[in-house]
Formats: sequence, C-alpha cells, structure tokens
Amino acid sequence: MRGMFRYWIYLLVQLFLSNPNPARAAASIPPVVFPPSENWDGDDGQWSSFSLRLGTPEQVVRVLPSTSGYNIIAALPGVCNTTSNPSACISSRAGVFDPSKSTTWQEEGYFGLGIQTNLGYGSDNGDFGLDEVGLGIVANPNLTFSSQVIGGIVTDDFYIGYFGLGTQPTNFTNFTDPHPSFFTALKENDQSPSFTWSYTAGAKYQLTGVLGSLIFGGYDSSRFTPNNVTIPMSPDVSRDLVVGVQSITTTDSSGAQTSLLPSGGIFAFVDSTLPYIWLPVDACQAFEKAFGLTWNQTNEMYLVNSTLHSALLARNANVTFTIGVGKSGGETVDIILPYASFDLTATPPLVKNTTSYFPLKRAANDTQYTIGRAFLQEAYLIADYERMNFSISQSIFQSGAESNIVTIEPISSATSDQPPNSNQTPTSKSHSSISGGAIGGIVVAAVIVVIVICLLIWLRAKHKFPFRKTTVSELTAENVAGLGQTAMGPELPGSEAKPPAEAQDTALTEMEGYYAPKGGPHEMHDPTPAALELPTQESDVHEMFDESVYREEHHDTTSS
Repeated sequence: MRGMFRYWIYLLVQLFLSNPNPARAAASIPPVVFPPSENWDGDDGQWSSFSLRLGTPEQVVRVLPSTSGYNIIAALPGVCNTTSNPSACISSRAGVFDPSKSTTWQEEGYFGLGIQTNLGYGSDNGDFGLDEVGLGIVANPNLTFSSQVIGGIVTDDFYIGYFGLGTQPTNFTNFTDPHPSFFTALKENDQSPSFTWSYTAGAKYQLTGVLGSLIFGGYDSSRFTPNNVTIPMSPDVSRDLVVGVQSITTTDSSGAQTSLLPSGGIFAFVDSTLPYIWLPVDACQAFEKAFGLTWNQTNEMYLVNSTLHSALLARNANVTFTIGVGKSGGETVDIILPYASFDLTATPPLVKNTTSYFPLKRAANDTQYTIGRAFLQEAYLIADYERMNFSISQSIFQSGAESNIVTIEPISSATSDQPPNSNQTPTSKSHSSISGGAIGGIVVAAVIVVIVICLLIWLRAKHKFPFRKTTVSELTAENVAGLGQTAMGPELPGSEAKPPAEAQDTALTEMEGYYAPKGGPHEMHDPTPAALELPTQESDVHEMFDESVYREEHHDTTSS
C-alpha cells in the first residue's frame, strides 16, 4: 500500500517537473528567414526583391517589403497589355498575378490601396480578393496561408508589387469580418516565435551586391552594429515607426561640416514602400546647395545630369542622419549614408529617358516627413509589436560574413530575449488577461490537486487509511516513506511562478489613420497603366540564400 502511494507521488512529481514552464516550451519556435530572390528590381533604382507564390496553381511574383503596407500587392497582366513588348514588361515588373487563373481566388472588388495617402497616392486602387499566399519560390505548407488579402494593380506609382509588414487587418464591407495581414497570420499559426520582424533593404553598390534581409521573429546580428536607442511605436497604426531626426549633416567640398536640416529636428516616418526621403523645403534647399542639385518641377524629382553625376561620384561625400526618440536630446544613433546610397537610376515609365536622380522630395507639410527605402540600404530596422518599440542600427557589410540568426522571444516567455537595442519594458496597451504560460501552469496544478484528492479518497475507502484530522504536512516519515527510504518533506518543493508580461494584441477594428480622410475606409478605390524597366542583372552577391524559405538554426541568448 505504502509502495503504491509512493509510486503515485513519484508520478505527480514527474508530471510537475516535465513542464515547469509551458511558456518557454512554446517559445522554442525558430525565426522564419525569408530569403531574397537574388534579383534587383524596380524603375526607381535596383532593389533586392523577395518571391511570393500566389493562388492555385501558384504564380510567382517578386515584391518589395513595405513597412507601412499591410496587404500583398501585385501587378495585374493588364498593366502590360498596351506595351509594345508585353513579355519584357512582365519581366521588368517582376512578374504579374492573374486572379482569373487561380481556382482559389475569392473576389472582393475594387478598393483604394490605403497606403501613403498623405504623400499623394490616395487615388491608387486595386482589384482585391482572397487567395493562397506562400513565402519563397519553393512550396512550404507551414508557411502558406489561405484567404490572404491580395490586391492587383495597374498603376505606375508602384511599379513593383509590395509585401506589407503591417499588423492592421483588412475589412472589405464591415468591421465584423477582419482579414489578418500575412505577418499576423504567421504569429497566429505559431510559425513565428514572436510578433516581430527585422529588415534591411540591401545595397547593390556594396561589395559585389549585398542582398536584402527579412526575418520574422528574429534578426541577423551579422548585418548591423547594435546601439542603445530603443524607440516607442507611435499610437497611430498607419504611421507607427516614427523617429526623431535630430540632425542631418555632410562635409562640403572645402571639408567643412554643413547642416542639411537648418530649422532643427523633425519627426519622420520610416517607410520602405518607396525610395524617397521627404524633408522640409529648407532642408531640400540645403541639399541643393551642398550637392549642386536642381529640382525638376515636371517630374517632381532631383534629376542628375552626367556632368554633375561624375563630380558627385568623385567627391563621394557622406550624409549622417542623427536619430533619436525625440527631435532633440536623449540617446541617439548616427546612420551614415555614402553618396552611393543616393546615386539611383530612374527608368521608364518613371521618367521618359533613363537618368540618374537623387531620392529627395519636397514635403508640403510635417505630415509628409518620411524616410524611405534609400535610407534602409544603410540601416537595419527591428520592429517589435509585442513590446511596442523598434530600433534602427547602422548596417555593416563584410565580405564572406556568415549569417547569425538570433531569436526574439515572446514577452510571454519568462526568460524572453529582447531585441539587441531594447532597454524598455513593454509600453502601453498591456492587457490583464492570463497568458498562455500562466494558463498552462494552472492546468498542471489543478490536475495535481485533483489526482491527490482522488488518491486520498481511494486509499481511505479501500484500505482504511487513517484519515484523522491532520494536514498533509503532519504526516510522519512512517506514514509516507518506504522501507529504507528517507522521509519526504512536508510538501513538494516548488517555485513561485510570476505571471509573465503580456503580449500586446493589435486591435482588429479598423482605425482611421491620423493622415487618412475623416471617416475614410481603411480599405481600397480605382486604376492606371504601365511600362518597362532595366533587365535583371546577374552578379556575384555578398550572401547567397537557399531559394526556399527556411528556418535557421538560431542562437537563443535566453539564460536557463
């Protein structure tokens, strides 16, 4: 009898020890590394793109990450119908998506793209629907999701499709049937360890061409220099990655340092959708003076002729952005951009003839201050939607460098890793609901209690166990210990489990963006045509990736 009692106690102890921290077990999912396509695409420069598989059967298109977008946007075949060489057009557009050839397409209708409306792109529309979407060119069922929102476009404003990294859901008719973004679907389907991503655009001009990097649930520590600046996300979900640009400086031709932000610091939104940097007019005039630039009113661009282009390449001046939380003061990080990061080439249909240009735009007001994709050639961005903060670090380029993928653990993990620059606890929007780890612990404890009670009742009924009015802690060694064994202590040893911090949920209702029209839908409107671009160039690249999406054996800095 006593042997049986000891056996059950042993099983209970093993049950408890086998799952001491359910949250940590759930946090063992590795990051998702989305490999670049090894192509350089675009009519506004050469940009490292990423491949997606859309529909059934799968149609492969290449897209560029959009930090402000939340849907998947791809060119429709009609965008090339009016060109003299449709096949060349389709190739220059990085592929097109034909919904009529997909058996799983669910039509929703035409809506506005709902992106960069404050920058004058509010009139762009798309043919929206739901369909299968997978990462990479090789099928992976774990990273392929149905009913994803896809918008087909026939506009030249977005020559290459984009892959939204935002968290906002899409509602087509009302607020009762939201469709999550792909980023959200990854986390909800337990394919990403945390509600985080990291991105750098890559740089064609560095080494032999350094490809971009996009990772969900982690980051590549070999790609940047960490710093101490952690920036809280803005409460406006349509412009959440807002930084304080405290200064912009360069060295003029005489060697003297020149301010390119003469009126002082500004707040700017980091948006990779387009390459441009929108700054105040006086800042643009300072750039004009420092680099000899001339504003082309027709194209609304700073076009660079061949003479000026040669002179600027020879001078090779750096531009330094000093970034912080506010417009002045506090911890800051310097992001240094060589002139090569501004030396971009525009091709038709963006311009009539291929020409060099400088990716600077004149902002009409402070709602347009934006730091675009050109900046992210030299910067590494980590966004953490659990802790509601992000960081920007200087990119580094080392020939032959090995990737070092590090997991960002969820905040529900008791020993969670934070991003490398994070020195804050989760900001606002924390919830008081019980986390998955706490629920798991409660379930285990409840099972133990129920089994103990049932065991005691069974022992009393079947074996006349002396059930006097004593507590379990009063049982003597003679009652509990077996022959030749040491008596057990008064209770099972344990530790006090503190409830972990709570992951923050993104609201599923559709919010009006601060810069969107009052009462406007967080949705979609109508179209336009297209044309040609530079052919893809084959070249050696800095780092080569398997063409399929893979999970990296990652380095977890969690301490046991």
